[in-house]
Amino acid sequence: MSDETLQSRLQELSPMKRKILLRRLLEKKRTMELNHSEDKIAKKDERLKHEISFPQESIWLLQELLSEANVTTICNSFIYYELLEDGLVRKTLERMVDRHAMLRSVFEWGDGSVNILIKENMECHYDYTDIRALPSEYKFSEAKKIIDDEFKKPFDLINGPLWKIKIIQLEDPEIVLSLFMHHLISDGWSYEIFLREFIQIYNSLQTDNHLSLPKLELEYVDYAHWDRNQYWIQNEAKLTKYWTSYLENSPSFLNLETDHPYPEKRSFNGDLAPIKLDETLSEKVRTRAAEMNVTVYSFLLAAWAMLLNKYTNQNDILIVTPVSNRVQWQFDNVIGCFVDILPIRTIMSDHINFTELVEQISTDVYNIVANKIPFSKLIDSLNIPSDTQRPPLCQVMFVFHKELTSAQKMQQIIYPFHHHNKVSEFDLTLELYDDQIIGGGIQFNSDIFYKDSVERMSQHFCNLITSIIEKGDRPVSQYEMM
Repeated sequence: MSDETLQSRLQELSPMKRKILLRRLLEKKRTMELNHSEDKIAKKDERLKHEISFPQESIWLLQELLSEANVTTICNSFIYYELLEDGLVRKTLERMVDRHAMLRSVFEWGDGSVNILIKENMECHYDYTDIRALPSEYKFSEAKKIIDDEFKKPFDLINGPLWKIKIIQLEDPEIVLSLFMHHLISDGWSYEIFLREFIQIYNSLQTDNHLSLPKLELEYVDYAHWDRNQYWIQNEAKLTKYWTSYLENSPSFLNLETDHPYPEKRSFNGDLAPIKLDETLSEKVRTRAAEMNVTVYSFLLAAWAMLLNKYTNQNDILIVTPVSNRVQWQFDNVIGCFVDILPIRTIMSDHINFTELVEQISTDVYNIVANKIPFSKLIDSLNIPSDTQRPPLCQVMFVFHKELTSAQKMQQIIYPFHHHNKVSEFDLTLELYDDQIIGGGIQFNSDIFYKDSVERMSQHFCNLITSIIEKGDRPVSQYEMM
């Protein structure tokens, strides 16, 4: 294609489409540069201590702050229609432990720092409970109680293991498979890796078929070493400058009315107010986002920001969101804590249109990913005073899962077993999943909000989405949530 033809085609694009194309080209260029530059992550010197990464440091500090809360435990459960043989389950877990170093990891504190210790062997913690004898109407509630009780049991960071599996037999062959992992060794992506490989290895052992899993060329400790000793050291000045400018004069807290005052000491007691968009509305959201050339993530985040604006009358709002640090393809199948959080700043006025707000968010998402800074370092650089009552910098969060999990994509009769672990790291967290419908809920701190208050907020969010779809593009103040 000639330069003249390319220039002509670029001119035919709308300003928004040109911005999106430029953003995608820059993102692709940055990824290619990282994968081919001297900054590329390599195997660390095994003689050096295994330092924790910055995401792990944030979790460690949270664990130390509130050791009695289970905020640092990740738990998800699935219903699985297959009888699992005890011997094969144990062999499967042994293979998993041998393959993934983080499943054999514990942590030690010494010389003013926290280090990862990787053991040669680690016991597989697998527990089985049979409730087939219970009346059918009690089985799901009993399974949830068993999971909740297991969730409350703390992990031993010094001796391990930092993960465990609970299998609850409901019927023949219906089981609930629950996986508990400490956040220091895992994240949402890691959970999918574990579940996918567990099923693959178990099936291969059951059918006596050879299974060749992708070779792990790099380990989590290689990332952690690079994170501390290369990426941060080389980019500290640039990243600090960007974030100082981006958050200049931003609010230190969200002026959101609560049902109770904040406790003197920050608490993590939580509950969930469900959200469910019907199939028709979910498809309209996807269609509208595609017409705007933005992601469903940016569309829904803009709606969440609008809802918070209507609740607070605050035009400048910070919303924290997870960001992945799996910066090279070699980490795609590695279990570990690669996720951190960063704030997105939304600035609204009565005159800004919804399309403009979504475009602002899309641009900011690209920029914060291109300028990822460890959240703990961001807090330090901003000199935010310690607050024992509220989360630092941001009190609200947005999480979006855009696809089925990899385990669900496999040809398995498996689907989520929904339960809530009764904890909340932030005052409010909107967490949504995009499956056949868009659904999820608002997780909230139950020490400061009544459930019915947040249930109204969930309904208001659904109403706001409907208003956005029905009214088309207009100033954000004209959309209705009632």
